[in-house]
Amino acid sequence: MRSDKGGASVELALALPLLTVLILLLVQVGVFVQRQLLVSGAAREAARTAVVASDAEAIRVAHDVAPLHPLDVHINRSDGLVTARLSAPGEFRIAGLAMFTIDARASVVMVSEP
Repeated sequence: MRSDKGGASVELALALPLLTVLILLLVQVGVFVQRQLLVSGAAREAARTAVVASDAEAIRVAHDVAPLHPLDVHINRSDGLVTARLSAPGEFRIAGLAMFTIDARASVVMVSEP
């Protein structure tokens, strides 16, 4: 009859790397969600500002709301509508290794005031 001493330690040693990777993956998903929320909020604020102020002011507000680097901001005016399109590329990393790039994007359309 063999002893089961140390079996739990071996199972932990086998499962721990997988659990660590899963935790790091969840953290990176949280970072991406935060980045997407920042870009969405910045697009909304940029569109609101562009309705009542200049495009330059709207771009400044977008950068203030979402201090991401790089943050691409495009303001378009046509037919009484103001469109703010924002994009912020980011790297999806696990344990410091760049896996791939994901862009956080948002677009908001508002009616321009006469």
